[in-house]
Amino acid sequence: EAIARGLALDVLASLEFRWGDDAEAGRLVADALALYRGVRYREGEASALCLAGEIALRAGRTAAARDAFRTALELCRGIGHRAGTAGALERLADLATSSGAADEADALSEEAASLRAEIGVPRLVAG
Repeated sequence: EAIARGLALDVLASLEFRWGDDAEAGRLVADALALYRGVRYREGEASALCLAGEIALRAGRTAAARDAFRTALELCRGIGHRAGTAGALERLADLATSSGAADEADALSEEAASLRAEIGVPRLVAG
């Protein structure tokens, strides 16, 4: 039941974020994270952390976004979620690019691209 509730909250948080209500999205994703962590559902936790990172990024809280993406990356690697690993690497690369760390951005992007090539999953472009 906790996983189902977490998934529902996670979806609602994604919708609120898409609709521009970052405060509500943040509240919902925090609730989803608490549920996922309570039952040790690492894939859900990683997904929710990526959304939390996007929320933080849009609010200009770069350090919080970076922390969320790094934690998601660790979780994805730990459970072998290669598409999630690639996604977190890409967001960290985007942050490195925006902070002027070109070498770090290139290394992260290269690792993500290599992983995506291995698994045959292209990077999705938001639209």
